[in-house]
Amino acid sequence: MSVEQITGLVLTHHDHDHMGSAAEIKRINPHLKIYASAVEAPYISAHEKPLRLRQAEEMQEILPPEQQDFGKAFCEMLRRVEPVQVDVFLRDEELMDWCGGCRIIATPGHTPGHISLLMEKESIVITGDAFVLEDGKPAIANPQFTLDIEQATESMEKLLSLKAKAYYCYHGGLLV
Repeated sequence: MSVEQITGLVLTHHDHDHMGSAAEIKRINPHLKIYASAVEAPYISAHEKPLRLRQAEEMQEILPPEQQDFGKAFCEMLRRVEPVQVDVFLRDEELMDWCGGCRIIATPGHTPGHISLLMEKESIVITGDAFVLEDGKPAIANPQFTLDIEQATESMEKLLSLKAKAYYCYHGGLLV
């Protein structure tokens, strides 16, 4: 499949490793629709400063001297992430006609508007960063960077309570 054949791109949240190439993909295929939650959209489009950049800048002030250069480089990398306009806002429990039926699931915590996807027909969940796999077990994604650890824990439990056949985790792979 080529980029020109893709009709939609779902951004689970605004972290650089999840949306970093979206603007370039949209340039190659201007008819492509960008989907995300309304809460994440202002950060994806840079109408508001991304929360991850704010967090990194705040952490920079308290980093020990030997980590300052890394912190500065990380902040610069985040500043270079190209924003993209969100075309369609996805809502919790919304059912899309993708893949025989895809339910949008609000999974806040890692970021406030994080979403995951449930492919109902196949009982498959795409977690984004709602949880990851560490040593084959579900875990909170980067707890030191998770913006609301309590919400993240609730979101992970919410997804696991679905008892899906498979969970595709952006970090860590497949949980069956």
